[in-house]
Amino acid sequence: MRLSRLLVLLSLVFVFINCSKDETSAPDIDSKEEPKPEKPKPEEPVVPGVTRYFTLNEAVAFSESGNWLIIHNQDGELLDYRTFKYGDSLIFEALDSELESTDKLSITFVQYTLAGVNHLHSIRTYTGIDKGVVWNQGSSESSFSFKSRQERTTYSSKFYQQLSQKSSTNFNITVNNVPNIARYNLTSRQYGNTAGSQVFQNTSTLNINEVTLQMDVEYLLSIEDGQGNLRYQLLAPQETVNDIVLEYTDFSEYDHILQIALPEHSQLTANVWAYETDVFSGTPLLLSSQRSAGPADPVAKLGYIKDFGSFETTFSINTVDHYSYNYEELGKIPDEIIIMEKPAFEIQESSKNNFQFSININFLRSSSFWSFKETMSDNVTIQTLWHVEAPKTNSFKIGDLPQEIVQKYPYLNLDNLDYESTTLILRGRNYEDIINSMFNSMVVYRPIYEFINFYNINE
Repeated sequence: MRLSRLLVLLSLVFVFINCSKDETSAPDIDSKEEPKPEKPKPEEPVVPGVTRYFTLNEAVAFSESGNWLIIHNQDGELLDYRTFKYGDSLIFEALDSELESTDKLSITFVQYTLAGVNHLHSIRTYTGIDKGVVWNQGSSESSFSFKSRQERTTYSSKFYQQLSQKSSTNFNITVNNVPNIARYNLTSRQYGNTAGSQVFQNTSTLNINEVTLQMDVEYLLSIEDGQGNLRYQLLAPQETVNDIVLEYTDFSEYDHILQIALPEHSQLTANVWAYETDVFSGTPLLLSSQRSAGPADPVAKLGYIKDFGSFETTFSINTVDHYSYNYEELGKIPDEIIIMEKPAFEIQESSKNNFQFSININFLRSSSFWSFKETMSDNVTIQTLWHVEAPKTNSFKIGDLPQEIVQKYPYLNLDNLDYESTTLILRGRNYEDIINSMFNSMVVYRPIYEFINFYNINE
C-alpha cells in the first residue's frame, strides 16, 4: 500500500515538472512578447515618521587634520553635524516633527589644515539646498572649485614649470625699428607666457636677453607699439643661432582686434587664448595679453588670429570704487565687451548670521566672503576663510558652528571675521548648474560668463 502511494506521488511530480517545462518553453518566432519591466532595486527600509533629509556619498576630504559637515536649516538652526574622512558616506535622518520648520538646508564644509606652525581653517557653505537631496561628491567636480580660468591657469603654470626643467637653450631676441614699446609678450602653447613686460619703453629696439627657449617649440611674440599698433611674429629657435634678430616691419597684423574702452581703474587683466579646434581640447596658446596696475590705459586691445578654431577671452577690471567687472567668453570672438557701471549695491547687514543686501539689477547667484588672518609673535600664522554660496536671493542666515568644533580648533576666531566681498554672477552657470557639477557629475558649461564683485563696501 505504501509502495503504491509512493508511485502515485512520483507520477504526479513527473507530470508537474513536464507541465512546467511546457509553460516555460521558447515562444513562437512570430509572436511578439512585451518586454518585462525591470524589477526596482530594493530600497533600504524607511522608518515611519523619520525623514532622510540629506545624503553625501563618496565624501572628498581635502585635509588630513580635520573635515566636518554641518547642516542648518534656512533660519540658521542646527540640525546635525559629523566628522568624515575621504570616501565616507553620510546619511542624515530626523523625525518628521523635528523638520516641521525646515524648508531648505544650508550645508557647510569645514576643513582644518596644519602646515608646520600655520593654521588654516577653510569653510564653505551652500545655502538654499532642498531637503532629501543626495550628493555624490567623489565622482564630481571639487566642491571647493568652480573650474574657472584662474584655476586652469594655476594648474597650467605648474605644468609649464615641469616642462621648463627639460633641456633648453638661452637666446637673445632683438626686434629693430619699433616705434616705442607699450608692451610685449612671448608665449607658446607648451610653456605659456615665457617673457613679457607691460611697462612703456621709449626706444626703437626691443631686447629680450637670456630667455630660455626650447628647440622644438614654436613661439609667438606680440608687441603693442607706442602708436597703438598690435602685431605678432611666429618664431622657431634654431640650434645653430643663439641670437634671434627680427624687423618689426615683418610682423603681421592680427586678423581682428577687439577694443574695450576703460574707465579709471586700479587693475586690469585681459587675455585671449586660442584653441586648434572648437572642442577646446589640448593646451591653448596665449595670443595676446594686456595687464596694468593703474589708470594709464584708456583702451584695452586684444588680438585674434582666425586660423585657430576657437578662442577663450577673459577680461577683468577693478575700478577705483571697490568694484570689479569680469567677462569670459568661450568659442567665438566677442562682438564687444562693455564694462557695466557700478550698480546700486548696498550692504544692509554684513554678518553671515543674517546677511542682507540690496541691488538694482538681476543676477543668477551670489558668493560672499569673510576672512581673518593674524601673524603672531612666534611667526605662527592663523587664517580663517568662510565662503557662502547662495542662489538668487538678497539674504541668508548661517548658523553658528557647533561648540565641539569651536573648542577643538581654538584658532578659528569666528568672532573676528571681517566681511570682504560679494560676487554676483550675471551670466553663466546658475546655482543648480554649480551644485550638479560639483556633486552629481552633471557638468554644465556656458559660453559666456559675466560677474561683478563688490569689495569692502562698508570701509
